[in-house]
Amino acid sequence: MLSNLFKERYGKLLIGFCFVVLFMYLSAGWQSQKAWHQQERYLASEEFIKDFNENREYYVKSYNGETPVYFDSAAEYRDAALTVNKEYSDEIYYNHPYMTTMNQFVIVFLFLIGFLSFFVDGRTHFNRFLFALPFSRKQVFRKKLLFIGLPLTACLVLGLLGHILIEYTMIPARYLAVPLQDVLLSALSTLVTNLLVFATGLLLGVLLGNNLFTGVLSVFFTISLGSMGYSFFQCTREFFSFVFLGHGDFLLPFQTWIDWPQGYVYPWWLLLLYLGLSGLLILAAEKVFSKISLENDGDYLTIPKLRAPVYWLLSLGTWFYLSMISYYPLEIFYRDLYEGYDVSLWNIALRLGLLLVACLFISLLLVYPKALMNWWYKRKNKQVSNI
Repeated sequence: MLSNLFKERYGKLLIGFCFVVLFMYLSAGWQSQKAWHQQERYLASEEFIKDFNENREYYVKSYNGETPVYFDSAAEYRDAALTVNKEYSDEIYYNHPYMTTMNQFVIVFLFLIGFLSFFVDGRTHFNRFLFALPFSRKQVFRKKLLFIGLPLTACLVLGLLGHILIEYTMIPARYLAVPLQDVLLSALSTLVTNLLVFATGLLLGVLLGNNLFTGVLSVFFTISLGSMGYSFFQCTREFFSFVFLGHGDFLLPFQTWIDWPQGYVYPWWLLLLYLGLSGLLILAAEKVFSKISLENDGDYLTIPKLRAPVYWLLSLGTWFYLSMISYYPLEIFYRDLYEGYDVSLWNIALRLGLLLVACLFISLLLVYPKALMNWWYKRKNKQVSNI
Protein backbone atom coordinates (compact mmCIF):
# COMPACT_ATOMS: atom_id res chain seq x y z
CA MET A 1 0.00 0.00 0.00
CA LEU A 2 2.72 2.45 0.96
CA SER A 3 4.74 1.54 -2.10
CA ASN A 4 1.76 2.26 -4.36
CA LEU A 5 1.15 5.58 -2.62
CA PHE A 6 4.77 6.66 -2.97
CA LYS A 7 4.87 5.47 -6.56
CA GLU A 8 1.82 7.55 -7.39
CA ARG A 9 3.08 10.65 -5.57
CA TYR A 10 6.82 10.58 -6.25
CA GLY A 11 7.33 8.12 -9.11
CA LYS A 12 7.58 10.48 -12.09
CA LEU A 13 9.45 13.12 -10.12
CA LEU A 14 11.93 10.56 -8.81
CA ILE A 15 12.60 9.30 -12.34
CA GLY A 16 13.27 12.88 -13.39
CA PHE A 17 15.68 13.41 -10.49
CA CYS A 18 17.54 10.21 -11.33
CA PHE A 19 17.89 11.23 -14.97
CA VAL A 20 19.24 14.63 -13.90
CA VAL A 21 21.88 12.96 -11.70
CA LEU A 22 22.91 10.65 -14.55
CA PHE A 23 22.99 13.56 -16.99
CA MET A 24 25.23 15.60 -14.68
CA TYR A 25 27.88 12.90 -14.41
CA LEU A 26 27.74 11.68 -18.01
CA SER A 27 27.67 15.17 -19.53
CA ALA A 28 30.58 16.21 -17.31
CA GLY A 29 32.58 13.23 -18.56
CA TRP A 30 31.72 14.04 -22.16
CA GLN A 31 32.62 17.73 -21.75
CA SER A 32 35.87 16.75 -20.05
CA GLN A 33 37.07 14.55 -22.90
CA LYS A 34 35.80 17.10 -25.44
CA ALA A 35 37.87 19.85 -23.80
CA TRP A 36 40.89 17.52 -23.79
CA HIS A 37 40.60 16.82 -27.52
CA GLN A 38 40.15 20.52 -28.29
CA GLN A 39 43.34 21.25 -26.37
CA GLU A 40 45.10 18.40 -28.17
CA ARG A 41 44.19 19.85 -31.57
CA TYR A 42 45.40 23.32 -30.58
CA LEU A 43 48.71 22.06 -29.18
CA ALA A 44 49.35 20.20 -32.45
CA SER A 45 48.56 23.25 -34.59
CA GLU A 46 51.08 25.44 -36.37
CA GLU A 47 49.76 28.42 -34.44
CA PHE A 48 50.84 26.94 -31.11
CA ILE A 49 54.21 25.67 -32.40
CA LYS A 50 54.98 29.14 -33.76
CA ASP A 51 54.01 30.76 -30.45
CA PHE A 52 56.11 28.26 -28.50
CA ASN A 53 59.21 28.87 -30.61
CA GLU A 54 58.83 32.66 -30.41
CA ASN A 55 57.96 32.89 -26.70
CA ARG A 56 59.78 30.07 -24.95
CA GLU A 57 60.25 32.20 -21.83
CA TYR A 58 56.52 31.79 -21.10
CA TYR A 59 56.67 27.98 -21.06
CA VAL A 60 58.24 27.15 -17.70
CA LYS A 61 58.45 23.51 -16.67
CA SER A 62 59.74 23.97 -13.12
CA TYR A 63 62.13 25.99 -11.00
CA ASN A 64 65.61 25.14 -9.79
CA GLY A 65 65.60 27.36 -6.74
CA GLU A 66 64.63 30.69 -8.28
CA THR A 67 65.91 29.78 -11.75
CA PRO A 68 63.21 28.74 -14.23
CA VAL A 69 63.61 25.50 -16.18
CA TYR A 70 62.00 25.69 -19.62
CA PHE A 71 60.49 23.00 -21.83
CA ASP A 72 62.92 21.75 -24.48
CA SER A 73 60.33 21.35 -27.20
CA ALA A 74 56.71 21.90 -28.10
CA ALA A 75 56.16 18.12 -28.00
CA GLU A 76 57.42 17.95 -24.41
CA TYR A 77 55.11 20.78 -23.38
CA ARG A 78 52.21 19.13 -25.25
CA ASP A 79 52.63 15.86 -23.36
CA ALA A 80 52.82 17.66 -20.02
CA ALA A 81 49.78 19.84 -20.73
CA LEU A 82 47.64 16.94 -21.92
CA THR A 83 48.44 14.65 -19.00
CA VAL A 84 45.36 14.33 -16.80
CA ASN A 85 45.80 14.40 -13.01
CA LYS A 86 49.59 14.65 -12.93
CA GLU A 87 51.11 13.14 -9.80
CA TYR A 88 52.17 15.59 -7.13
CA SER A 89 53.40 12.97 -4.70
CA ASP A 90 52.72 9.31 -4.03
CA GLU A 91 49.24 10.04 -2.67
CA ILE A 92 48.23 13.53 -3.83
CA TYR A 93 47.20 14.49 -7.35
CA TYR A 94 46.65 17.78 -9.10
CA ASN A 95 43.11 18.70 -9.94
CA HIS A 96 41.79 17.50 -13.27
CA PRO A 97 42.76 20.31 -15.72
CA TYR A 98 39.74 19.58 -17.93
CA MET A 99 37.22 18.96 -15.16
CA THR A 100 33.97 20.94 -15.15
CA THR A 101 32.41 22.60 -12.10
CA MET A 102 29.54 20.10 -12.20
CA ASN A 103 30.58 18.68 -8.80
CA GLN A 104 29.15 21.73 -7.03
CA PHE A 105 25.80 21.33 -8.80
CA VAL A 106 25.61 17.61 -7.96
CA ILE A 107 26.22 18.25 -4.26
CA VAL A 108 23.63 21.03 -4.06
CA PHE A 109 21.11 18.98 -6.06
CA LEU A 110 21.46 15.97 -3.75
CA PHE A 111 21.02 18.16 -0.68
CA LEU A 112 17.83 19.63 -2.13
CA ILE A 113 16.45 16.18 -3.04
CA GLY A 114 17.00 14.93 0.50
CA PHE A 115 15.55 18.10 1.98
CA LEU A 116 12.48 18.48 -0.22
CA SER A 117 11.55 14.78 -0.11
CA PHE A 118 10.31 15.24 3.48
CA PHE A 119 9.82 19.00 3.88
CA VAL A 120 7.25 19.30 1.10
CA ASP A 121 5.04 16.58 2.57
CA GLY A 122 4.96 18.46 5.85
CA ARG A 123 4.02 21.75 4.22
CA THR A 124 1.38 20.20 1.92
CA HIS A 125 -0.17 18.28 4.85
CA PHE A 126 0.48 14.92 3.16
CA ASN A 127 2.01 13.77 6.45
CA ARG A 128 -1.43 14.07 8.05
CA PHE A 129 -2.75 11.54 5.56
CA LEU A 130 0.23 9.22 6.05
CA PHE A 131 -0.07 9.32 9.83
CA ALA A 132 -3.74 8.30 9.58
CA LEU A 133 -2.83 5.07 7.79
CA PRO A 134 -2.47 1.79 9.75
CA PHE A 135 1.32 1.98 9.72
CA SER A 136 3.75 3.20 12.33
CA ARG A 137 5.69 6.34 11.58
CA LYS A 138 8.93 4.37 11.50
CA GLN A 139 7.45 2.14 8.80
CA VAL A 140 6.39 5.18 6.78
CA PHE A 141 9.80 6.80 7.12
CA ARG A 142 11.79 3.70 6.22
CA LYS A 143 9.58 2.79 3.29
CA LYS A 144 9.81 6.30 1.90
CA LEU A 145 13.57 6.45 2.46
CA LEU A 146 14.09 3.18 0.59
CA PHE A 147 11.73 4.23 -2.20
CA ILE A 148 13.72 7.42 -2.82
CA GLY A 149 17.19 6.44 -1.62
CA LEU A 150 17.75 3.15 -3.46
CA PRO A 151 17.08 4.40 -7.03
CA LEU A 152 19.01 7.58 -6.32
CA THR A 153 22.03 5.65 -4.99
CA ALA A 154 21.91 3.33 -8.00
CA CYS A 155 21.94 6.34 -10.34
CA LEU A 156 24.87 7.85 -8.45
CA VAL A 157 26.83 4.62 -8.89
CA LEU A 158 25.93 4.38 -12.58
CA GLY A 159 26.72 8.05 -13.13
CA LEU A 160 30.13 7.81 -11.47
CA LEU A 161 31.06 4.65 -13.38
CA GLY A 162 29.77 6.13 -16.63
CA HIS A 163 31.78 9.29 -16.10
CA ILE A 164 34.97 7.28 -15.53
CA LEU A 165 34.22 5.03 -18.50
CA ILE A 166 33.83 7.99 -20.85
CA GLU A 167 37.13 9.55 -19.80
CA TYR A 168 39.13 6.33 -19.80
CA THR A 169 37.86 5.22 -23.21
CA MET A 170 37.98 8.61 -24.97
CA ILE A 171 41.38 9.83 -23.69
CA PRO A 172 44.54 7.84 -24.57
CA ALA A 173 45.82 5.80 -21.62
CA ARG A 174 49.32 7.32 -21.72
CA TYR A 175 47.84 10.69 -20.75
CA LEU A 176 45.98 9.34 -17.71
CA ALA A 177 48.41 9.58 -14.79
CA VAL A 178 46.05 8.23 -12.13
CA PRO A 179 45.69 4.42 -12.05
CA LEU A 180 42.16 3.21 -12.77
CA GLN A 181 41.87 1.50 -9.37
CA ASP A 182 42.59 4.82 -7.66
CA VAL A 183 39.89 6.55 -9.69
CA LEU A 184 37.40 3.82 -8.75
CA LEU A 185 38.29 4.26 -5.07
CA SER A 186 37.89 7.99 -5.59
CA ALA A 187 34.42 7.30 -6.99
CA LEU A 188 33.62 5.34 -3.80
CA SER A 189 34.79 8.31 -1.70
CA THR A 190 32.64 10.62 -3.84
CA LEU A 191 29.62 8.35 -3.33
CA VAL A 192 30.10 8.46 0.46
CA THR A 193 30.26 12.27 0.34
CA ASN A 194 27.07 12.33 -1.74
CA LEU A 195 25.26 10.11 0.76
CA LEU A 196 26.40 12.32 3.63
CA VAL A 197 25.03 15.43 1.90
CA PHE A 198 21.75 13.66 1.09
CA ALA A 199 21.38 12.53 4.72
CA THR A 200 22.01 16.09 5.94
CA GLY A 201 19.30 17.45 3.66
CA LEU A 202 16.94 14.69 4.77
CA LEU A 203 17.37 15.52 8.46
CA LEU A 204 16.77 19.23 7.88
CA GLY A 205 13.71 18.44 5.75
CA VAL A 206 12.20 16.48 8.63
CA LEU A 207 13.25 18.94 11.34
CA LEU A 208 12.28 22.28 9.83
CA GLY A 209 8.68 23.33 9.52
CA ASN A 210 8.58 27.01 8.64
CA ASN A 211 9.07 28.52 5.20
CA LEU A 212 11.08 31.56 6.35
CA PHE A 213 13.44 29.65 8.64
CA THR A 214 13.76 26.92 6.03
CA GLY A 215 14.49 29.39 3.24
CA VAL A 216 17.29 31.07 5.18
CA LEU A 217 18.92 27.79 6.17
CA SER A 218 18.53 26.32 2.68
CA VAL A 219 20.28 29.29 1.11
CA PHE A 220 23.06 29.05 3.70
CA PHE A 221 23.60 25.32 3.15
CA THR A 222 23.45 25.74 -0.63
CA ILE A 223 26.18 28.38 -0.52
CA SER A 224 28.17 26.28 1.96
CA LEU A 225 28.15 23.29 -0.38
CA GLY A 226 29.40 25.37 -3.32
CA SER A 227 32.71 27.15 -3.79
CA MET A 228 32.55 28.63 -0.28
CA GLY A 229 32.28 25.11 1.08
CA TYR A 230 35.47 24.17 -0.73
CA SER A 231 37.19 27.22 0.79
CA PHE A 232 35.99 26.15 4.22
CA PHE A 233 37.54 22.70 3.93
CA GLN A 234 40.77 24.14 2.57
CA CYS A 235 41.02 26.62 5.43
CA THR A 236 40.12 23.95 7.97
CA ARG A 237 42.80 21.62 6.61
CA GLU A 238 45.40 24.37 6.77
CA PHE A 239 44.38 25.28 10.32
CA PHE A 240 44.73 21.71 11.59
CA SER A 241 47.94 21.37 9.60
CA PHE A 242 49.30 24.29 11.61
CA VAL A 243 48.02 22.84 14.89
CA PHE A 244 49.19 19.24 14.46
CA LEU A 245 52.00 19.38 11.90
CA GLY A 246 53.50 22.79 12.58
CA HIS A 247 53.10 24.05 9.01
CA GLY A 248 50.20 25.21 6.89
CA ASP A 249 50.74 24.01 3.35
CA PHE A 250 47.19 22.61 2.99
CA LEU A 251 48.66 19.12 2.57
CA LEU A 252 47.45 16.95 5.39
CA PRO A 253 48.23 13.27 4.73
CA PHE A 254 44.62 12.77 3.61
CA GLN A 255 41.70 14.56 1.95
CA THR A 256 38.77 15.67 4.09
CA TRP A 257 36.23 16.41 1.32
CA ILE A 258 36.02 14.53 -1.97
CA ASP A 259 33.12 15.29 -4.29
CA TRP A 260 34.46 14.16 -7.68
CA PRO A 261 36.29 11.02 -8.91
CA GLN A 262 39.63 12.53 -9.88
CA GLY A 263 42.13 10.45 -7.89
CA TYR A 264 41.73 11.62 -4.29
CA VAL A 265 40.76 8.84 -1.87
CA TYR A 266 39.54 8.93 1.71
CA PRO A 267 41.54 6.88 4.22
CA TRP A 268 39.55 3.87 5.39
CA TRP A 269 38.80 5.34 8.82
CA LEU A 270 37.45 8.59 7.37
CA LEU A 271 35.34 6.59 4.92
CA LEU A 272 33.82 4.65 7.82
CA LEU A 273 33.41 7.87 9.82
CA TYR A 274 31.41 9.57 7.05
CA LEU A 275 29.31 6.43 6.52
CA GLY A 276 28.63 6.25 10.24
CA LEU A 277 27.76 9.94 10.35
CA SER A 278 25.35 9.47 7.45
CA GLY A 279 23.71 6.61 9.33
CA LEU A 280 23.40 8.71 12.49
CA LEU A 281 21.80 11.58 10.54
CA ILE A 282 19.25 9.18 9.05
CA LEU A 283 18.51 7.66 12.48
CA ALA A 284 18.08 11.16 13.90
CA ALA A 285 15.71 12.01 11.04
CA GLU A 286 13.70 8.87 11.77
CA LYS A 287 13.54 9.78 15.45
CA VAL A 288 12.33 13.29 14.68
CA PHE A 289 9.82 12.01 12.11
CA SER A 290 8.33 9.59 14.64
CA LYS A 291 7.77 12.42 17.14
CA ILE A 292 6.43 15.14 14.85
CA SER A 293 3.38 16.76 16.40
CA LEU A 294 0.72 17.94 13.98
CA GLU A 295 -0.12 20.67 16.50
CA ASN A 296 3.20 22.27 15.62
CA ASP A 297 2.52 22.17 11.89
CA GLY A 298 4.00 25.33 10.36
CA ASP A 299 6.12 26.09 13.41
CA TYR A 300 9.80 26.87 13.06
CA LEU A 301 10.80 23.40 14.21
CA THR A 302 8.59 20.34 13.97
CA ILE A 303 9.64 19.44 17.54
CA PRO A 304 9.81 22.56 19.76
CA LYS A 305 11.85 20.74 22.44
CA LEU A 306 14.78 20.71 20.02
CA ARG A 307 14.96 24.48 19.79
CA ALA A 308 17.77 24.83 22.32
CA PRO A 309 20.18 22.29 20.73
CA VAL A 310 19.32 23.57 17.26
CA TYR A 311 19.98 27.13 18.39
CA TRP A 312 23.43 26.35 19.78
CA LEU A 313 24.36 24.11 16.87
CA LEU A 314 23.25 26.73 14.34
CA SER A 315 24.91 29.69 16.04
CA LEU A 316 28.24 28.00 16.92
CA GLY A 317 28.40 26.06 13.65
CA THR A 318 27.78 29.21 11.62
CA TRP A 319 30.38 31.09 13.65
CA PHE A 320 32.99 28.39 13.07
CA TYR A 321 32.18 28.22 9.36
CA LEU A 322 32.27 31.99 8.79
CA SER A 323 35.41 32.47 10.87
CA MET A 324 37.19 29.77 8.86
CA ILE A 325 36.30 31.12 5.43
CA SER A 326 37.34 34.58 6.70
CA TYR A 327 40.77 33.17 7.71
CA TYR A 328 40.50 34.65 11.23
CA PRO A 329 41.94 31.59 13.09
CA LEU A 330 44.67 31.21 10.47
CA GLU A 331 45.87 34.75 11.10
CA ILE A 332 47.12 33.58 14.50
CA PHE A 333 49.73 31.46 12.67
CA TYR A 334 50.29 33.91 9.81
CA ARG A 335 51.69 36.42 12.32
CA ASP A 336 54.75 34.21 12.86
CA LEU A 337 54.91 32.82 9.34
CA TYR A 338 54.99 36.00 7.25
CA GLU A 339 57.27 38.91 7.89
CA GLY A 340 55.40 42.17 8.28
CA TYR A 341 52.10 40.48 9.16
CA ASP A 342 51.46 42.72 12.17
CA VAL A 343 47.86 41.82 13.09
CA SER A 344 47.60 41.66 16.88
CA LEU A 345 46.00 38.83 18.81
CA TRP A 346 43.63 41.37 20.34
CA ASN A 347 42.42 42.37 16.86
CA ILE A 348 41.84 38.72 15.89
CA ALA A 349 40.03 37.97 19.16
CA LEU A 350 37.84 41.07 18.74
CA ARG A 351 36.73 40.06 15.26
CA LEU A 352 36.03 36.49 16.37
CA GLY A 353 34.05 37.79 19.33
CA LEU A 354 31.96 40.22 17.28
CA LEU A 355 31.23 37.49 14.74
CA LEU A 356 30.13 35.14 17.53
CA VAL A 357 27.77 37.77 18.98
CA ALA A 358 26.27 38.38 15.53
CA CYS A 359 25.74 34.63 14.98
CA LEU A 360 24.15 34.19 18.42
CA PHE A 361 21.78 37.12 17.83
CA ILE A 362 20.71 36.16 14.29
CA SER A 363 20.22 32.51 15.30
CA LEU A 364 18.08 33.71 18.20
CA LEU A 365 15.83 35.61 15.80
CA LEU A 366 15.51 32.58 13.54
CA VAL A 367 14.86 29.90 16.17
CA TYR A 368 12.88 31.84 18.81
CA PRO A 369 10.82 34.44 16.88
CA LYS A 370 7.52 33.65 18.58
CA ALA A 371 9.04 33.62 22.05
CA LEU A 372 10.74 36.96 21.37
CA MET A 373 7.53 38.47 20.03
CA ASN A 374 5.58 37.28 23.10
CA TRP A 375 8.25 38.71 25.39
CA TRP A 376 8.11 42.01 23.52
CA TYR A 377 4.30 42.26 23.71
CA LYS A 378 4.26 41.38 27.41
CA ARG A 379 6.91 44.01 28.10
CA LYS A 380 5.00 46.59 26.06
CA ASN A 381 1.67 45.78 27.74
CA LYS A 382 3.32 46.00 31.17
CA GLN A 383 4.67 49.45 30.35
CA VAL A 384 1.22 50.57 29.17
CA SER A 385 -0.46 49.22 32.31
CA ASN A 386 2.03 51.06 34.51
CA ILE A 387 1.08 54.32 32.86
